[in-house]
Amino acid sequence: MVDENNLRDHAFDGIQEYDNNLPAWWVWSFVGCIIWAVFYGFHYHWIGTGKIGLDALAEENRIAREIQIAMSGGELSEEMLQELSHDAGRIEAGKAIYVKANCAMCHGADAYGNVGPNLRDNHWLHGSDMTMIVVSIRDGRNNNQMPAQGHLLAPNDIYNLAAYLADLNRNTPKVDNKTSSGKVPEGDITPITY
Repeated sequence: MVDENNLRDHAFDGIQEYDNNLPAWWVWSFVGCIIWAVFYGFHYHWIGTGKIGLDALAEENRIAREIQIAMSGGELSEEMLQELSHDAGRIEAGKAIYVKANCAMCHGADAYGNVGPNLRDNHWLHGSDMTMIVVSIRDGRNNNQMPAQGHLLAPNDIYNLAAYLADLNRNTPKVDNKTSSGKVPEGDITPITY
């Protein structure tokens, strides 16, 4: 309802305005937005319990990968495996699996080789792509010289271990495709470039 007595004194281009109160729904919507903004700021910016931007995208991609792994029945494409080899969480989990699965017994505590080959140089007996690393871990190689781990480790653990080995290899300095220490290189030169 418009009160004719609430006309403002000023006029612009011959137009006068009424001085009415804002509708209650509008005022409460405005107050609600302010309260929401305070909680939003605390949750996403000041306390940091929420994820936004690239952090949120990375988390969504991680969840999507986990769903894809679960739905794939254990078989992943080379591209997917290469992407997993850059996931810091998987690399850390793979490091723990390296110890748990007694890989150090044959490959050494730092994977420079012992009875088994050096996993840190650019020489690979069966190829350096992620699919071949996963197959080597899962199915074993060379008439059980590399024992199969598929019956001991879940597919996700095998992917984590492969991600750890790929990351370890990528981050090891090499001269002429060899490491400064460790077992003498075996196999073909196939550096990890992904």
